[in-house]
Amino acid sequence: NVGKVMILGQVPRDAAVQNIDIRQWEADAFAEARRVWGRETVYRPHPNRLKNSGLTVAPIEQALVDEHVWLAVSYNSCAGVDVVSAGVPTVAMDEGSMAWDVASHAIGERKMPDREEWAHELSYTQWSQEEFANGAALAHLMKAFDAAKADAESR
Repeated sequence: NVGKVMILGQVPRDAAVQNIDIRQWEADAFAEARRVWGRETVYRPHPNRLKNSGLTVAPIEQALVDEHVWLAVSYNSCAGVDVVSAGVPTVAMDEGSMAWDVASHAIGERKMPDREEWAHELSYTQWSQEEFANGAALAHLMKAFDAAKADAESR
């Protein structure tokens, strides 16, 4: 089988994983992915997990290429957004994941739905209050206004 399954790690102190034992989830997800897909499975620790160790991980975009990732699995990591944006099918196990709407929700599922509407909605949520206040967000969104309006009118 060409392509690997990548388990995306998270830091245990993240508020988004306080209701589960994330280390146990990672181990279980790793074993299940290997069993279900019969593919090489790799674990990518959250970069902050390695912060004081002197070790580093490649940026997620590079890791996807270097590892030939065929499917990524996350509990609710923000890295899921990067993976989906890169065009790699993703499993998100928690509804709190920003990738939930364009991800599968079980390790045995692999799909890549249309991501265009999701990307538009997501872009709105990724601006700081300062960027809204100084007009940077609006200026960026307006770059696509005419095309979005024409698309909406054609539906």
